[in-house]
Amino acid sequence: MSNPTVQAIKSKYAGPEPFLDGRARRLWAAAEARAIGRGGITRVAEATVPSRVAIRAGRTELDLPATHSTRIEGGRARAGPKD
Repeated sequence: MSNPTVQAIKSKYAGPEPFLDGRARRLWAAAEARAIGRGGITRVAEATVPSRVAIRAGRTELDLPATHSTRIEGGRARAGPKD
């Protein structure tokens, strides 16, 4: 039988999950784990997709100043204006 905390997290996660990308999923899980306190990372990892490592990374990102961006732009370079 699953822990009631894990069941509560699963139900909270089910709503926004289809709309979350990897970073948003990691940050949501980290915020949830922080709100739980001790043992939060384990409980959230049991209930959601992100691993314990990803949740820890999300907690680190949450601690960064709001002006700091960890996003790395990838892909093809944008085409410049055509002359």
